[in-house]
Amino acid sequence: MTELPTGWTRASLGDIAKWGSGGTPSAGNPAFYGGDIPWAVIGDLTEGLVTRTKASITEAGLSKSAAKLVPEGAILIAMYGASIGRLGITARPMATNQAIAHALTTDRLNPKFLFYYLLSQKRGFVAAGKGAAQPNIGQAILKAWPIEFPEDPAEQLRIVDILEDHLSRLDAVDVSFVSVRAKVIALRDAISASVLFADLGGEAEHRSRVTVGEVADVDSGPAFKSSLFGGPGEGTRLLRGDNIEPGSLRWGRTKSWPDSQLGGFEHLLVAEGDIILAMDRPVVSAGLKLARVTVLDTPALLVQRVARIRPRDTVVGDFLYQILSSRQFVHQLLGNQVGTQIPHITLEAIRRFTFLLPESAVQIAVARQVRAHFESTERVEHDITLASTRSRSLRRSLLAAAFSGRLTGRSNDMEMVEEMAGV
Repeated sequence: MTELPTGWTRASLGDIAKWGSGGTPSAGNPAFYGGDIPWAVIGDLTEGLVTRTKASITEAGLSKSAAKLVPEGAILIAMYGASIGRLGITARPMATNQAIAHALTTDRLNPKFLFYYLLSQKRGFVAAGKGAAQPNIGQAILKAWPIEFPEDPAEQLRIVDILEDHLSRLDAVDVSFVSVRAKVIALRDAISASVLFADLGGEAEHRSRVTVGEVADVDSGPAFKSSLFGGPGEGTRLLRGDNIEPGSLRWGRTKSWPDSQLGGFEHLLVAEGDIILAMDRPVVSAGLKLARVTVLDTPALLVQRVARIRPRDTVVGDFLYQILSSRQFVHQLLGNQVGTQIPHITLEAIRRFTFLLPESAVQIAVARQVRAHFESTERVEHDITLASTRSRSLRRSLLAAAFSGRLTGRSNDMEMVEEMAGV
C-alpha cells in the first residue's frame, strides 16, 4: 500500500457518502407518468449537471415504486451494461430508475471531489462489472470501493478548481477537433461533388447521363440457412453486413458455408474489384459501409441484404466507387429506405441512381483527383485522432495526479501533467 500524502486519509465510498438507488413505477399505469418530478435514466446522465430528463413521474408514481427523490447536488452513477460508470450531478431534485445509484456526501468530502474521483475510476468500475448478459457493479461494490482524499475541505476544493481549469481547456480543444474534422469532411465532400457531378465539359457525344443499373450488375444473395453455418476455415466465407466497414472488408467475425453445399451458388461468389454495400444499417460514424473487394477477400459468398455492384466495361471501377461514396448517393438512398422494423436500402434504389458518365480517360482522371482529396482528408483525420488520443491521455493523467496528491503546489503546471502522460 502506497504512503499517503501529508494530510490525506483512506476510506471506502460507503464511509464518506450515503448511497441509494431508484426504481421504476409500473409502466402499465399512466397515472404514474407525466408529472412534475424529473425521472432520470442512464441516457439522461451527461458526465456533468443533469438539468433535465426525458421522462417525469407523478407523486403517485414516486410513492408506489422504489423510486426516491434525491436532492440537488447528488452524484449519480450508472451501474448497468455498457454505460457502467457514466456520471451526473443533479441540478434539481429528481428521481432515478434502478440502474442508477446516487450518493450524498457527508461533511468529510466535497461533492465535486467525489464526482471527479468517480470519473477517474471509470475503467476500474467497468472491469468490476459482473454478469454475462448485462454486467453491473451494484451498490455493494460501490460502497466497498476505496478512496484517498485530503481531510482539509479547502484542499479538496483547491484540487477541484485546478482540475476544472485544466479539463475546461481540454474540453475546448476537443470541441475544436470536432469542428475542424467536420469542416474538413464538408470541404472534401463539396470538392468531390463538384468534380464528380459537374458538367465535365467536352463534346456531347463523350458524356451521357446514366443509372448505376445501366453500367453495373447489381445483385444480392439469399438468406442462407444458419443451421448449416460453419466457423472460420470450414468452407467458403459468407460476406455479411458485419464484415463491411467504410473502405474495406473485415473478417474478424466470419461465418462460412460448407463447400459441399456450394452448388448453385457459384454466381454469388465475389470477385476482385466488386463494390460491396451493406443494405441494412448502411451508415456508421466513419461513413458509408461500402468497400471494394481485393484478392485477399476472395473467395467469399454474398448473403441477403448485401449488395454487389459489379462494374461493366462502360465504367471505370474507381470512378463508380467514388460516385457511390458521394454524399449525393448516400442522401438519395437513405431517403428511399424501406421497412419499418429494420429500414434498408433496396437493389432497385441503387440501380436507379443517376450520374454523368464521361469518357474513360476523364473517368480515370476524376477518380484520381477525388481519391487524392480523400487521402488528404484521411491524413488530417489521422492527425486529429492522434491529438484526441493525447487529450484523453492528459485527462487520465490529470485525474491520476489529482487523487494521489500530485496536482497541488508546483504540480498544477501543465508541463508536469504532460510529462506524466508521456506525451
